[in-house]
Formats: sequence, C-alpha cells, structure tokens
Amino acid sequence: MKKLRYFALLLCMIFSFTACSAEAVDFSTTTTSNSYASSGTNTKLSDLKVHYIDVGQGDSELLQSNGVNILIDTGESDQADNLIRYLENAGVQTIDYLFLTHPHTDHMGGAVKLMEHFPVKQVYLTNRTHTTVSYRKLIQTIKNKNIKRVQAKAGVTINFTKKLRGEIVAPNQTYDDINASSIVLKVTHGSNSFLFTGDATIETEQDILKDGYDVSADVYKVAHHGSSTSNSSEFLNAVNPSICVIEVGKNNSYGHPHREIKELLNKMKVDVYRTDLNGSIIITSNGKKLSVSTKKTSSNRNDTSGTTTSKKVTYIGNKNSKIYHKTTCSALPDKKNQVKFQSKSSAEKSGYRPCSRCKP
Repeated sequence: MKKLRYFALLLCMIFSFTACSAEAVDFSTTTTSNSYASSGTNTKLSDLKVHYIDVGQGDSELLQSNGVNILIDTGESDQADNLIRYLENAGVQTIDYLFLTHPHTDHMGGAVKLMEHFPVKQVYLTNRTHTTVSYRKLIQTIKNKNIKRVQAKAGVTINFTKKLRGEIVAPNQTYDDINASSIVLKVTHGSNSFLFTGDATIETEQDILKDGYDVSADVYKVAHHGSSTSNSSEFLNAVNPSICVIEVGKNNSYGHPHREIKELLNKMKVDVYRTDLNGSIIITSNGKKLSVSTKKTSSNRNDTSGTTTSKKVTYIGNKNSKIYHKTTCSALPDKKNQVKFQSKSSAEKSGYRPCSRCKP
C-alpha cells in the first residue's frame, strides 16, 4: 500500500514538472515574439527635425535626431544671441557637428560666440580662406578650443547616426569666388532627403551635375538667399524638390529673393517658405513623411541686415583703401571717397576689410 501511495505521489510530481515546463516554453515563445516585433519596431527611424532658423539676412540650420545636434552656419555676429537663445530653447547642450559653408560673415559671423557658449565637437570647413578679422578670429577660436577641424570637400560622407547620413557634393575644387566654394551637403533620412547649399553659385551647380552626384531632394535650401547668381533651372530640375526654404532678411538691400528665382519656383509649383515672411521653419521627417511648422520671433521682424533691433546699422567704406568703418570712426574718409553699407557682410562681399581702429 505504501508503495502504491509512493508511486502515485511520483506520478503527480512528474505531471507537475511537465506542466511547469510547458508553461515555461510558452512564456519563452512569447518573449521571443515580442523581441522580434520590438526589433522590427527599432527599424523605425527616430524623427529628424530640421530648423531653418530666422537670423535675418543670413543662414543657419539646425538638424536634430536621436540626440545628435548638427548646425549648418550661424548668421551674422549680431545675431549670435538670438541664435544661442533659439538653440537653448530647442534643447541643444552640445553641437556634435558644425558646418560653416564659406567664410562670409552672414554664414559664420556668430560662430565664435557660439563656440564660447556651447561645446562643439567638430567643425567642417573648406580650404577656402579669407583675410577678414572675423575669419582669423574664427580659426584662432577653433585652435584655442581644441575643436577637431575637418576639411569639407566633395565625396566626403558622414554617418551622423545609424539612420542619418550626410554626403558632401561640393566643393570639388578651389574657386576664386568665395560663394562658389560653399559646402553643399545632402542629408538622407529614410526616404526623405534635404539639400543644403550655402551660397553656392551656378558654377558650383554645374560642377556638381558634371560630377554625377544625385542631388534629388524633398527639401531644398534655396542657394544664396534666392539670388539669381545661383539656382539655375537645370540644377533645380535635378533637385526636383517639393518644399523650398529661402533664408532671407526682411527688406534686405540685395533684393533677395530675386524675381527670376521666385518666378522659377512658382513655375515648378513647389511650396516655398521664407524666414522673412514665416519666421523660423521647422520640418519634421519620420523617414517617410514630412510635416512643416513655422515660428516667428519678434526680434527679427524688422531686420534688414542681420541686426537684432529695427535700428539700421550703416558702415562707411573707403573707396581707395577698401576699408570699412563704423559711422563714428575717427578715420572716416572724405565724403567723395565714401561708400555706405548696411551690413558687414555686404561690405566684405564687396571686397572691403574692417578698420583696425574702430573694429566694426
């Protein structure tokens, strides 16, 4: 009898163990299935936010994805505080990649103050230099801060994240024209793509197409603030964008964007956003679809030259020495030799350099 009870007890134990084992197998299968589904979900891209920041008559774009911050250009020096405030509000603490497309102050003027405020891990520059004080100060700051300097040239690719890729398609040579030497960067996020052009000229565009680069993009940052010296119909047709963004100051002295470019974009039937009309433009990509929002900031609404107030800043150039001064400088030339500029960038683009005495 005792043997019978012992045998029955043994059977119960075996049954109980078998039942537990079956339950463990079911649980393991569920976990594997969830993990597989999770792995599939992980292939979904982190959203990419691209900010076309209103810095008046200048360029600045911020790209954010998966904790990485990429900044392209910084606008004029007198927009630096506005830019820093915008970046802080966007949650930026460190700039992982800084691209300065070319050494004109409406694109790199705010870089020094930016580097003094945020840690910058690496900066991309072309080998095109400039003789201005602001450019020399930029290079010195990069050295002082021990920031990694990378030469930007056609053919360089950057994996910003596992799912965010950049390709530099210009410059492929050294140009006499500083604008022509601009970095042109294509950024791909899933099936969405963005093209950033600095002030690249028609000559740059022709070289890009001749080299066979794929410049097709959903979003096109219109080159040189909408100038007709850029944005050829051949290049725009190759890009074939659905959205165009023009970064430009209100009532600027250059007449940007030029009528020819506005008419060309109108014929292409693309959606056009402008920082002078819409404020900062934020385009979000989930890798498949794009959404657009805009944000106006009052400090730039009356901007004509990249200033933070409605007061117009005028600089006086000397036709003979090719030096420009503050209007209060004691070394101003005679009126017959004076030429007036509304911004530092307009003076420097005209071949003038800043006065060493008044330091405009």
